[in-house]
Amino acid sequence: MSSPWFEWCVHRWTLRKSDESQIVNAPQWEADYLLAYWKPQALFYEYLEMVLQFGLVTIFVAAFPLASVFALINNTLEISLDAKKMISQMRRPVAQRVKDIGLWVQHLIQSANFL
Repeated sequence: MSSPWFEWCVHRWTLRKSDESQIVNAPQWEADYLLAYWKPQALFYEYLEMVLQFGLVTIFVAAFPLASVFALINNTLEISLDAKKMISQMRRPVAQRVKDIGLWVQHLIQSANFL
């Protein structure tokens, strides 16, 4: 898995190398179309990051009570950085209606009940 930022830089570099004059004068919707494609598995890694953090905070909260405060600070920064990444570097994904977050709920419940 490569970094979305790195993919974005490579994508921009190849576009600039191909024809720089058309990118500068392009309307906003064309510039947005040239952004990196949102991969279907991208949300999996975002959820995985949060579930792992929840599990680690749940396990080690007795040994380090400030872990939940650090997790809150981390999640606040993570939301801001992910929003910036999705707005400025990624093409808008196609919306799909879903009932919930799927199996992630079961994993969170099982890890909370296990401990």
